[in-house]
Amino acid sequence: MAFYHPNITEESWRVLLELRRKHSFILIGGWAVWLYTRALKSKDIDIIVDFEELARLRREHPVAKNPRLKKYELKQGSTDVDIYVLHYSDFGIPANLISMNVRSIEGFRVLAPELLLVLKLRAAMDRELSVKGEKDRIDILALLATGAVSLSELVSLCKRHALESYIDFLERIVQRGGTEYASIGMTDLRKVKLFKERFEKELEEANSQ
Repeated sequence: MAFYHPNITEESWRVLLELRRKHSFILIGGWAVWLYTRALKSKDIDIIVDFEELARLRREHPVAKNPRLKKYELKQGSTDVDIYVLHYSDFGIPANLISMNVRSIEGFRVLAPELLLVLKLRAAMDRELSVKGEKDRIDILALLATGAVSLSELVSLCKRHALESYIDFLERIVQRGGTEYASIGMTDLRKVKLFKERFEKELEEANSQ
């Protein structure tokens, strides 16, 4: 199932490949989730860079600063590129944690799944009632369904940085999810029920550690 029209996601993917060819960045957002899950492709691109790489991007592209959201923005055709900067943008977690927890997937530097999930939860809470909020919830469930996320590491991370509300929100997404499960191919209600039960058991164990 596609959330966005294939023409839109294909163009976004081409822009992302071109950015990878010329620039160094950590991939987050929907495309990072897709590399882990192969679930839903993304329309927008979200990357994290340092100040040096930001300077290179600004020399080559018409990058605009968004001081209210503490990020930079770039428009490439119909693709929006959001550029977050280490030690400037607000991630809710320390910048050094981000730069130290990166994995290589198909030539991309991708944020580790637990931290990626934290950023996804932050975005989902900020835009819960929007279309992008729905896509966030689907991405979150897709990440969980892969088994790539360690709930014990996630809970520990959130507790260390006073983000316990993120875990509550995650539990709500899992338990109240409806059409989001179908969007990741989980249409058997028995499997959805088992998924929810397994999540609750693992979450309880993680909270007890």
